[in-house]
Amino acid sequence: MDNLRLFLWVGLGLMLWLTFQAWQRDYPAMPVAPDVAQETTGPEVEAPDAALPDLPQLPASSAAQPDKVATPELPVQSTAGKVRVRTDVLDIEIGLDGGDLRRAALPAYPLQKDEPDNPVVLLNEDPATRYLFRTGLRAANDAPEPNHTVTYTAAANEYALAEGRDELEVVLSWSDPSGIAVDKVYTFRRGRYNIDLEYRVRNDSGVPYQAVPYQQIVRRHISPDRSMFDVDTYSFVGPVAYDGNSYDKLDVEDLQKEPLEQTVVNGWLASIQHHFLGAVVPPADEPINYRVT
Repeated sequence: MDNLRLFLWVGLGLMLWLTFQAWQRDYPAMPVAPDVAQETTGPEVEAPDAALPDLPQLPASSAAQPDKVATPELPVQSTAGKVRVRTDVLDIEIGLDGGDLRRAALPAYPLQKDEPDNPVVLLNEDPATRYLFRTGLRAANDAPEPNHTVTYTAAANEYALAEGRDELEVVLSWSDPSGIAVDKVYTFRRGRYNIDLEYRVRNDSGVPYQAVPYQQIVRRHISPDRSMFDVDTYSFVGPVAYDGNSYDKLDVEDLQKEPLEQTVVNGWLASIQHHFLGAVVPPADEPINYRVT
C-alpha cells in the first residue's frame, strides 16, 4: 500500500511538472523587438544605397481582415514550370516563375520511422500552408531587373548530384532586349543543407547598370492549437531575427501592428518551427536592411 501511495505521489509530481513546462512554453516572456531609432552597442552601420527602389509591391489577399495575415497573391503557384534538384540530403523544387525555392523535402527525416519514403517537407507552395523563399535583383534608375515576378529558363527540368561529385550548380537564365542578362546560380553540396545563391550579371546595354540582391521568406502563419497532451504544440513557430549579437523570436500579432525594420551587420533572418528552421544568411560584414511584417 505504501508503494502504491509513493507511485501516486510521483505520478502527481510528474504531471505538475509537465503542466508547468507546458505553461512556460505557452506563455513565454516575449522579447521586445529592437527599435530602429535606438542606438546599438555595435559599430555605426551605414544603410545601403537609398536610391535603389523598394521591393516589388504585390496586392494583399486579406488586408481587409485584420484577424488574418496578409499574403501576396502573385505568384501563388509556379505556372512557368519547375526544376527539380536532388542531392543526398535535399529534394528541392525551384519555380521558373521568379526562380524561387518553392519546395524542400528532407529525405533523411521521415515523418514516421516506419515510413522512410514520406519525408518532412519544409518549404511548400500550398496556399493553405505556404512557406517559400523569394529572391531577385532590384535595379536603379528603372532599369530592367530579374525580380521575383519574371520568368527564368533552365537547361534541364531535373538535376541530381552525381556519384563521386561533391557540388552541383543549377543555372537559371534571364535576359532583356536592352542587353542585360543575368544567371541566377544555386549551388548544392554533398551532405550540406545550406544552398548558395549567386548572380552573374552581363551588361551589354552600353550604359552603367546598378542592382542589388534581395531575399524574402514568405510564410503563412497558422496559430497552433495548444494541447497539454502534445508537447510539440508548445514549441515556437514563427520568424526569428538575429542582429549580430543575439536573436529574437518575433510575435506575429505584434508584427501586424508594427513591422520590424533595422539595418545590421552579421545578421540573419529565419522562420523556425519545432525541429527545423529555414534561414537567409547574407554575406558577413556588410550592412543589410531587414524588414519583418
